[in-house]
Amino acid sequence: MAVCYVPATTFRQPSLEARLTCYLLSPTSSRPARLFPATIASLALGLVLWSPSAADAAPSSSVFTSLPAKPASERYGAVAAPLPNGDVLIVGGEREGSVLNTAELYNPATGTFTAVGHLMTTARAYAAAAPLPNGEVLIVGGEMEGSLQRLNTAEIYNPITRTFSALEHQMTAGRAGPAAAPLPNGEVLIAGGDNLGTLNTAEIYNPITGTFSALEHQMTAGRTDPAADPLPSGEVLIAGGGQGNLAQISTSLDTAELYNPATGTFREVSATMIESRRASAVAPLPNGEILLVGGEGGSTAPESAELFLSAPSAAYSEGLFGAAPLGHAAPAQTITVTNRGAQTLAIFGIALAGADPEEFTVRRNSCSGARLAFNESCSIAVSFTPKATGTQTAFLKLEDNEEEPAEIPLSGEGFPLVPGPQGPTGPQGTQGLSGREGPPGKVEILACKTKVRVVKRHGRRRRVTVKRCSLRPLPKNFKVDGRKIVRLASRGRTFALGRASAGHITLRLLKPLRPGRYTLLVGFGRKSRRASVVVVLERRQGA
Repeated sequence: MAVCYVPATTFRQPSLEARLTCYLLSPTSSRPARLFPATIASLALGLVLWSPSAADAAPSSSVFTSLPAKPASERYGAVAAPLPNGDVLIVGGEREGSVLNTAELYNPATGTFTAVGHLMTTARAYAAAAPLPNGEVLIVGGEMEGSLQRLNTAEIYNPITRTFSALEHQMTAGRAGPAAAPLPNGEVLIAGGDNLGTLNTAEIYNPITGTFSALEHQMTAGRTDPAADPLPSGEVLIAGGGQGNLAQISTSLDTAELYNPATGTFREVSATMIESRRASAVAPLPNGEILLVGGEGGSTAPESAELFLSAPSAAYSEGLFGAAPLGHAAPAQTITVTNRGAQTLAIFGIALAGADPEEFTVRRNSCSGARLAFNESCSIAVSFTPKATGTQTAFLKLEDNEEEPAEIPLSGEGFPLVPGPQGPTGPQGTQGLSGREGPPGKVEILACKTKVRVVKRHGRRRRVTVKRCSLRPLPKNFKVDGRKIVRLASRGRTFALGRASAGHITLRLLKPLRPGRYTLLVGFGRKSRRASVVVVLERRQGA
């Protein structure tokens, strides 16, 4: 018989999902009496299904209720995985000493079980299963009936066609009772298990290529039938398990370790479990804690439960500012810090450090002094003003209670301002209004006479030449009758041009004219006449 545990009221919130953990025990099995969990699976109804032996561990605010429907087949050593539509796939296992190649679906909306018409490609018990990003389910490893061979094969369940298909590629090692957990990038971690001896190796399944690759780093301990679940921080908890083969486990473990997908490494959890457990059930809770229930090992393990509270873990966005001109501030970036650990993240302060901290400035800070519960956030606004060209880097160090305080990378690039190419000339503006006509200029002849005089200096007589000039009007004999061209020039440059007609000269300025000596030329050739003139510009009074 199976029962449903109804979680506390916070599980019933529409935005949250509880997890399904199945314990199916065959009373007629010839194997030792032990529990084999069917891995975790999400239920939209927020129920957790488990063995009656865990009833004593239920909190007083919770109740148990029986499922009226029975599974389509008795099975133990089976595995389960959630499907996109909310159903739960339960595959393989054993019944009366026979390894099964059948599967069934649990519908949480109706509370019923339905057999899957298509058979698995391989009968397998004590396998592992994990959901894939496309909604399919990966089923790996296990053991065959009547054989000590540990399977290194895998298959895929398609929830749309309700069929199983064998994977072309095999695992790097045969594994029975391994742990499987999905990773943030869509890959699947497969760790530990039994291959006529406990394994401390792990491998990664890539759903894009359909291949398995061994991890370079080994686990901190060999584990058969461990409990595994991904944490909100992206790491994977691998807890408990046993050492020995499936038929005879010599030691149950009370240790745990964490797998870091970013580095591909395992590290031991400093805290030990309350009870040593193998083949226990595991499920995440909405507050970031991990529930471990039942299993074999310690004296009270089958009827007890415990919680794993992950250490504070700051998740953050990086400060990438791009390029900015020297001396000019780039738009400020808001860095959000979120606690992904189950325990409170206490931030005491922040500090800029690294290669170029003077290029960055903290504008706003709501993190210093903050105490963040699971999934709570604070923010820090940082600006970047480059003082040198090239890439500038620094990091924002959190002073907090993490095992290793976070260092948030900051980077930007400075470049000098260079004038761009000159743009095209704009259209010519409209001509302004003409000014008033100025007074007529006065043109006079410069007449010079040269005389030789005898002067006495220092008791001696000397001849000196004296040149005297005076301005006179144009002489009457300077006739300008006829239509002759007239130029006003100086040093070979023509400043005005006009015509002489009827005794008058009319000139049009070609260049700005200044007062001074000029040459007036009338006509061309042998008959041309010229005179040295002085131009005086007169202003009208009040002009």
